[in-house]
Amino acid sequence: MSQLFAKGDIVKLKSGGPPMTVQAEGQDSGSDDKVPCIWFDENSLRQHVFDKLILSKIEFSALHSTICSSVSPRSNARMATFANSPETLPSEARSLT
Repeated sequence: MSQLFAKGDIVKLKSGGPPMTVQAEGQDSGSDDKVPCIWFDENSLRQHVFDKLILSKIEFSALHSTICSSVSPRSNARMATFANSPETLPSEARSLT
C-alpha cells in the first residue's frame, strides 16, 4: 500500500535530500501516482513532480532534527549565547523577550 500525501505535507526522497512541501496531491496533481513538490536549494525555489513511491512523509520531530543538524556549530554557539544572556541581544530583539 502506498502512502498518501496531502497538500502542505513535508516530504523527502527516500534516498535523502532536503525537506520538500507537497503542492497538490491526487487529482489536483493530474495523477494519483505523482506528487508535485517545492523546496529551497540555497536561495532558489525548486519544483519537481515525483513518483509517490520514492517519497516519505517527514513528521515534525524528524523535521526539527533535520533543521537543527543543518545549522553550523558556530551558529549554534551564537544562539546559545543569546538564549542564555538576553542582554546580548540587539535592542529590537530584547524588547520581545
